[in-house]
Amino acid sequence: MTLILNDNNEVKEVNNTANNSITTLSIPQNNSDKKAIIYINESISYAELKSIVMSLSTELKQVGVSKGDFVAIYMSNSIDMVLSILATLNCSAIVVPINIDLPSEQIIRILSECNPKVILHNRNQQIDFKNHKTFILNYKKLDTTNGSDNDMLVYDPRDLAYCIFTSGSSGIPKGVLLTYEGVFNHIESKIDFLKLTSESRLCLSFNIGFVASIWQVLTPILLGAQLYIYDNDLIKKPYQFLEQLERDKINVISMIPQSLYAYCNYIGDNHQKLALPHMKKIILTGEKVDKVVVDRFYEAYTHISLVNAYGQSECSDDTFHFEVPHDFADSDIPIGKPIPNILYLILDKNLKEVPIGDKGELFIGGECLAQSYLNNELLTSEKTVIISNNTFYRTGDIVRLNQNDDVVCLGRADNQIKIHGHLVEPEEIEAHLNKIDGVTQAVVFAVETSEVDKILAVYYTSDNEIDSKEILKYLSSKLPAYMIPAIFKRVERFFFNSNGKVDRKRALEYIEIKSTEDKTESCDLNERLNDVQRRAFDVIIANVSDKITEDISLDTDLKSIGLDSISFIQTVVNLETEFDFEFDDGKLQITEFPTVNSMIEYIESNVFGRTLRL
Repeated sequence: MTLILNDNNEVKEVNNTANNSITTLSIPQNNSDKKAIIYINESISYAELKSIVMSLSTELKQVGVSKGDFVAIYMSNSIDMVLSILATLNCSAIVVPINIDLPSEQIIRILSECNPKVILHNRNQQIDFKNHKTFILNYKKLDTTNGSDNDMLVYDPRDLAYCIFTSGSSGIPKGVLLTYEGVFNHIESKIDFLKLTSESRLCLSFNIGFVASIWQVLTPILLGAQLYIYDNDLIKKPYQFLEQLERDKINVISMIPQSLYAYCNYIGDNHQKLALPHMKKIILTGEKVDKVVVDRFYEAYTHISLVNAYGQSECSDDTFHFEVPHDFADSDIPIGKPIPNILYLILDKNLKEVPIGDKGELFIGGECLAQSYLNNELLTSEKTVIISNNTFYRTGDIVRLNQNDDVVCLGRADNQIKIHGHLVEPEEIEAHLNKIDGVTQAVVFAVETSEVDKILAVYYTSDNEIDSKEILKYLSSKLPAYMIPAIFKRVERFFFNSNGKVDRKRALEYIEIKSTEDKTESCDLNERLNDVQRRAFDVIIANVSDKITEDISLDTDLKSIGLDSISFIQTVVNLETEFDFEFDDGKLQITEFPTVNSMIEYIESNVFGRTLRL
């Protein structure tokens, strides 16, 4: 639903909306022998799914789980994980999905915030759960004779379904409380927009701590379709992941733009292009979609459509969709039009509607809105505004309407950073940095390393230089990998505004000037390398930001110069082009190369080894 404000700042509806028709969380039984969930060589049917979920629900109730309780799910991608989510919802409890890749300290912090009635897990965790009740789940060993034969949950739309934890500016992750109304309105919008049916094949492509995982898990079950589960390690490798999707005949997939771009570069380097005959749509989500990604993909595929999806946890995930035409010419890819039952306004700093075509901040309301932040009424009030009795969430995104009434994102009104599909509060990282002995002030920025990628950079003031390895070690124990900066640079000073806070714009300008002045060349290193080593070294650091002014040595950690599991694939493509060989399948992970030198040695062994064989 689109809204406009009249001269009295009153809300007026512009178009109609669809009604939410999902009223129960039930498992279809029309074809009980049909496979419901497939994970590698395992699968369960819909009949087995219902039996197990009802039995697990009974056991959870027996240990005290009831309506409104939090149930934490700490599991790797698996059938057990999906069963745990369904059983929790069937108890009218609230799902707290936890990303298993988070450092233990942050997981403990999340648990202390939500105080779950029970923690469901299926792994040998290294975290001390002694203060919490735990339930180790293995569906194959579950007694399915004690389950109820009743149908599943009939829910109240305003009941809480999920608590998703996201980055928090105070240094503490913030919990976002999602209702059934918001979750199911989003699911219905995906079903309608993507034309999903019981014959669709869908998969989970994100970890369950990511809000986009909600519709991916629940939609196929509600439709009676098939849900494929994959290991996180596979999901991180774009080519191999899409190759598996081709084998499994998946129809729709969600990816971050950077992953799709890495795949396009990989096949553009004369690697075999996957046919993907069953793929109909690829949803790009989590960060801005650059036109270069769309153009590269559409050069290779004419039968698949790309969808730009926009949303945030506070709005139960995606609230806007835009299916990008194959002949789309504009440089800015819109986020499109709102899904049903969504209100939105584009307002200036005085909360007045801007003229069509002018830029302003995007405010979103309607059925999508989260109930609140967990245990944080102050933040809830800061992030929302009431206009004509409608509550709106301040997205912080600066947008405008184009000539087709599609919304186009232009940037941020605040300091939040979208990186690798995650919305990051720089202040959360800074809060941890400022606790390091010797650091007087730290500021985190996003630094672009390519047309579609960026990394996090830390600039800090201190009395003495601090070893970046020590900073990295400290942050790794506090923050998830995607929030760990790649650049650590000591500077002389920052500029401050009248409120006593760092003036980020002036600080960044100052830092860029100093970086240009201080930049040095690694001449001595180049003199010590042979031709192959030097060429390999140059390719490896080609995607490294020029704001890294320290000399990079052979012992430098690849991750410390900004490479991650996806940008690493681009480096692989460039090295294969430079030296005309292909990496072994087992070497297509950044963890295989802890240092620059380890990768150079691998290149040498292939180049010289191949020469000897000739």
